[in-house]
This record gives sequence, C-alpha cells and structure tokens, in this order.
Amino acid sequence: MFVQKILKIYNVRFINLESECEIMTDNILRYYSLADLHFGKEDNDRLYKELQHGFLTRLKSDIEANQPPQIIFFDGDLYHRIIKFNEVTARLVIDFMETVIKLANENDIQVRIIRGTKSHDFNQLNMLRKYEALYPTFKIYDTVTVEEIPLLNKPDLDPFKVLFLPEEYPKDSQAYYKEYLDVPENTYDSIQGHGTLDFVNLHQSSAKNIDSDFEANIKTAPVFDTNKLLKIAKGAVQFGHIHNYNVYKNRAWYTTSYTTYSFSDSNEKGYLYTEVNGEDRTDIKVQHINNEEAPTYAIINMDELSFDSVEDKVAYINQAKEEFSFVRIDSENKSNIDVIKKITETDSSIKVKLTDKKFTESKIDDRYRFLIDPKSTNSIAEDIQKFIEISTDSVVNLGLIGEIINEKPLDIDKSIELLEEKDTKN
Repeated sequence: MFVQKILKIYNVRFINLESECEIMTDNILRYYSLADLHFGKEDNDRLYKELQHGFLTRLKSDIEANQPPQIIFFDGDLYHRIIKFNEVTARLVIDFMETVIKLANENDIQVRIIRGTKSHDFNQLNMLRKYEALYPTFKIYDTVTVEEIPLLNKPDLDPFKVLFLPEEYPKDSQAYYKEYLDVPENTYDSIQGHGTLDFVNLHQSSAKNIDSDFEANIKTAPVFDTNKLLKIAKGAVQFGHIHNYNVYKNRAWYTTSYTTYSFSDSNEKGYLYTEVNGEDRTDIKVQHINNEEAPTYAIINMDELSFDSVEDKVAYINQAKEEFSFVRIDSENKSNIDVIKKITETDSSIKVKLTDKKFTESKIDDRYRFLIDPKSTNSIAEDIQKFIEISTDSVVNLGLIGEIINEKPLDIDKSIELLEEKDTKN
C-alpha cells in the first residue's frame, strides 16, 4: 500500500451498516436521499451500472428483509445537460427511474424528486410526469412545497412533514420564502433541497466542488441560512448541489454526488441513509452509504519519491495503476520527464501535471489548438462556443456566452429558452 504523504487517496470511507446500525424497530422511519446523479455528463453506462449494483441492490435487499424505506428523495440534478430522445442516455435515465418508481409503488414506498440547477435539469423532469399519473407514490416538485407524506408501509406512524426547496431564482428571496421559513421552531420533520447552504462558505475547498457549467453565473440563486433551517426542522436538513461530503452540527448534510468524475472529487460518493424515531422526530441517525464502484483517483508527487532509478519509479507508478482507476503524476523536476514519457505514452488513464517555472512540456490535443493560435481572429465568446461544441457536442448561443463573460446578470429564463431553442433546432 502507498504512503499517505505521497498519494492522495479518494473514496476510502466504507460503512458496514450491519455492524453500525441497530436493528430497526417498528417505530423507526427510514428514508434515502440521493442527489447529483448528472446523467449526461460522461460514461453514463458506468453510472447506470453503479446505481444498479449499489443503490438498487440495497433497496431490493431492504425490501426482501422486510425493512423497506418509507421514502426515497432525489434532491436535484438528475440530469447534467439537455438529453435528446435518440441518445442512449435518455433510455438509461428513464430505465433507472422507472425501475425505482415501480419497485417503490409495489412496496408502498413514497418517491419524491425535486428540480436542481436549471442549467442541468432544465425542464426535463417533465419527462417523468407520466409516472405521476400512473403511480400515486411518485411526485415531482419544481417549486417550493410543503407536503405531509403518508407513510403507506408504516400506517401507524403520523405523516412525515417535509419542506421541499428545489433550486429556484426569485428576485426577492426573502419575500418569496417568507411563508415557508418564518414559521415556528420544529415545524417540519425534514427539509430536502438543492442549492447553497451558507455553512459551506466555512469550508471553501469543499464548496468549490460544484458542477459549474453555468452555476457560478446564476446571480439570483438564494443562499440559505443553515441555522434558520435547523430551527424550523425537527430532523435532518439534506441538500444536493455540493458534490463532496459536508455536514454541519450533525443536522445538515450534503448528500454528495453519486459517483466520481475527476481528481477534485476528494471525498465519499454515494447517498444518505436516515433513520428517524417515529415518536420523537428530533431523534435521527444519518449515515453516508458509499458507492464502492465509483472510480478511484490517486495523485503521485514524483518529486517526493525516493527511488534512484527510472525503472523503480516506473514500477511504483505501474503499481498505482493496478490499484486506482486514474492516476495523476505531479512534478516540478525536469529530470522526471523521461519517466513520465515512458509511462504515459501508451496509457490514457495517466494524467500529467508539470509545474516547473523553468520549462513547459505539454501534449496539445489538436482539436483545441485554435485556443493558442496567434493568428486566430475569433472572439473569446467564439472560442468558448467552439470549445463547448467540441467537448460536449452541443452548441451554446453566443449571446448567452457574451452575457456570462461580461459578468452581466444572467437572465435564467431567457438563457434556458435559448438553449432549448438550440436543442430543438438540432
């Protein structure tokens, strides 16, 4: 195993629920909270399989053990981008959600899904509206809502009162949310939402791990006062949006994204499992369930390796390749170039970061060479548009890009219309 100071190792927190959880008693209410699946981002087949092998396997196992959850919450960003009906991704996301909804309905489990960031989910939750009509246990919320959810498979327990806070963009947040937030203490059993809780500002490194395509430019997205939410909730406040694991006062949580996508994904990935005392709903127990199939990432600082020979360094890196899905090599030492070349010339899973100020050696992807072409006459907006088109096979309106880079307040509705109009034309 590698020395911790040399490798930054991710996804190492595993939870054995059988040993850590007490046996569920009749007055215990259980639910799952998932968020930030981001279908459409990349490698959707892998994401689908991870959900099948992880979350769906757990759900089926709990049902077979006669300990089903009472509710499943999806807290935003089911999608990453506009999904076209002729894409494989469209089939995968529908297949997954249909499986969850049907299985839940058969076992009297309530399912609730809320809209996340508008530049990810857009209005695509409407693709699931037919299931609302078919299955009474499934509901979609795209605006702030309070619901007292009947616990169909625990009828002896009172309904579970939830405040849903989908990501919205009101011009006056204080006025918009007043009737929902200016309420007596312990009004809600739980608050489920998507967006920014102010406590993440205390942990800037974690707060940065947001899927940020347009999110940083959404000027009117509210930042919620975490302490205020905790006062009006008896139990857990659980949000999607920040992809890394964050917890505040053991009462407020970010669920994490379900899987990893990059070296910045430095914490657990998966979903939250919550137990609530049916008689005293301030008595809660929350655990993060790790997605054990999420890709793992390791960073090797070549300058900290004590090996003398190139062969020993190569052998060390090859060993890391066996243990981790992706490896990144960092170096500020020019002498390591030969090792790096030898390792990376035939392996695309190895990433390289050279930071020596005295030299720069990079392999340029010819598709993006226009970005450094001194003869280019493209505007910044045109370069950004071309970069997005190459990277995502999508065309973003130049006017929208212009608004963003000029730091003008972004008209969300107008932006969504432009993107949807583009998608329709394609």
